[in-house]
Amino acid sequence: MSHELKSWQLEVSRSVFEGKNVLVIAPTGSGKSHLALCLAKSFKKTLWVLPTKALTREWFMKALSTLRERLHVNIYTGDYRRESNVYEGDLVFATYESAVLQLRRKDEWFKTLELLVFDEFQFVGEEERGGVVEELLILLSEL
Repeated sequence: MSHELKSWQLEVSRSVFEGKNVLVIAPTGSGKSHLALCLAKSFKKTLWVLPTKALTREWFMKALSTLRERLHVNIYTGDYRRESNVYEGDLVFATYESAVLQLRRKDEWFKTLELLVFDEFQFVGEEERGGVVEELLILLSEL
């Protein structure tokens, strides 16, 4: 994938840097996640939430390989013994459920959150996963 951003990615970036909330709806492979990785470099604290452990691990590994020299990248899925009871890192990858749990615990890490990447947002309308997505959105809005 090219490191140059496409015009729509530049437009989204401008909006994010202006402090606006942005919802990006684009096809698979269009560069949404590439854009999110680029944006994460510019923020002190980013939370990237994903629906599955496998997807969370996949993006964590990609970010770790490209950003480890620049950012402290971490993952929270409930699968790793090294996971602490509080989030640590500049760029944190977490499943929806892990993020909900940490928000319920009133984790101090969230107080300085600057960027939220909410991957696979379409789950909000699904019967099976919609509830956890809605709870996550409610808890985040209370920060």
